[in-house]
Amino acid sequence: MKIAIDARMIEHSGIGSVLRGLLPPLLELGHEQGFQFVLLGDREKLQRYLPSLAPEDVAQWRAPVFSLHEQCFPPRLPDVTLWHFFHYNVPTFLRRPFVVTIHDLIPLVARNFANSATHRLAVRYLMQRQVRDAQAVIVPSQFTRDELIQRFPNAKGKVHVIPHAVAPAFTTVSEERVEQVLKRLGIQRPYLLCVSIHKPHKNLSFLLRAFSQWSREQQNGANLVIAGLRPRDLGDLRRLTVQHNVVERVRLIAEFLAESDLAALYQAAEVLVVPSLYEGFGLPVLEAQSVGTPVLCSQAGSLPEVAGNGALYFDPHSEEALIDQLKKIRKDRALRARVESLGRANVRRFSWQVSARNLVEVYVNLLQSKRVAT
Repeated sequence: MKIAIDARMIEHSGIGSVLRGLLPPLLELGHEQGFQFVLLGDREKLQRYLPSLAPEDVAQWRAPVFSLHEQCFPPRLPDVTLWHFFHYNVPTFLRRPFVVTIHDLIPLVARNFANSATHRLAVRYLMQRQVRDAQAVIVPSQFTRDELIQRFPNAKGKVHVIPHAVAPAFTTVSEERVEQVLKRLGIQRPYLLCVSIHKPHKNLSFLLRAFSQWSREQQNGANLVIAGLRPRDLGDLRRLTVQHNVVERVRLIAEFLAESDLAALYQAAEVLVVPSLYEGFGLPVLEAQSVGTPVLCSQAGSLPEVAGNGALYFDPHSEEALIDQLKKIRKDRALRARVESLGRANVRRFSWQVSARNLVEVYVNLLQSKRVAT
């Protein structure tokens, strides 16, 4: 069986991290089962992350995600038995069996996601159609599975929970390497870290309000670093730092960071703060835990499921709750050590190798059930 995998988003932050982590073991384990794979995307970009790819393993496809060209003119690959899309962007005119990965239901639950009622209806239609027509739906958490089935009850028998994991780069690095990264980025310790884009459900305005309030109470408090931003996020966040009088205390990073640089940034941080109002998984939690950085985490969405007992939780609507946990983790060394230890242990529950094996099992079961014709 030949499987086509849409890998166009391999350089994106969230979905790109998933593709970069999952594809190497997936291709290896799939080949052991006799599967052939063809990756859809830009050949040069794909070979940058998967250097062993042969030319025939890539089908050049540069159509922008959600573009008219993508939706109406998918690649013609007559020898492909099954397609796998890692976003709810399955082409409308694809008439072949497919698997879709849905990372979260933010487009359906976040009021501020859509630009208009028409946009909201279009997103709901796309997701509803793809859940209905897919041979299998992959989600990263039990929370997302429950949310999906609540909205689309007919999907119950074909939803599979396959968690994300962390890349090998997220491990303890040398102090020399840490200093190099901090110097290049212009960051001084101590600092709190948040790794996020700026969208309403990421709750960064709340974080800046809480940080402003906490900073006024501290004589020599830490600064705040927000990394992982997009260039278009900077304008609004800069206005918020002015509004809350923390311009000199907040460093906004909107440049691409290699995973090894990001690992150093996590490692040097006093804590990682995850203030989200909703998450379908929450990779930064595991990335921070992997290098031994304590996590202060919202209790919303999938985050308690992912962070386990390796984090301190707070109500993402209460600045006082976040400040209280921040004071505790900075003051109580025993508590900090316990959270660090439990965090490292928690990460071991997640593995790209295991996730790839579970996904191959989904492919095998589809083939054996004859829901996919070879």
